[in-house]
Amino acid sequence: MKTGVLPDCVLLDVDMPEMSGPGMAHQMLLNDAGEQNIPILLVSGRHDLPEIAGRMGTPYFLTKATLDYGQKLLRILARALRERRGPTTA
Repeated sequence: MKTGVLPDCVLLDVDMPEMSGPGMAHQMLLNDAGEQNIPILLVSGRHDLPEIAGRMGTPYFLTKATLDYGQKLLRILARALRERRGPTTA
C-alpha cells in the first residue's frame, strides 16, 4: 500500500467475488508490514461474522441484517476512526 496516501479506514464485505474480506485484509497487512493502524470494518450477512472478525483481530463489524443499519454503520465507523485499531492478525 505504500502509495503515500493511506485510507483512514477500510470497509470490507466478508464475501467478495475475487478475494474474501479476510483475505484482502491479510494482503493489506502483508503489503503494509504492519506500519499503520488502519482499522478494518467488516460487514456481512453471515451468522458467523463475530467469529470471523475475532480471527482477524478487528473489533469493528456489522451484520447487514441489523435494524437501523445506516445509523449503526455510521456509529461503528466513527468508533473505528476514533480508536484507529488495525487488525491484530489476518
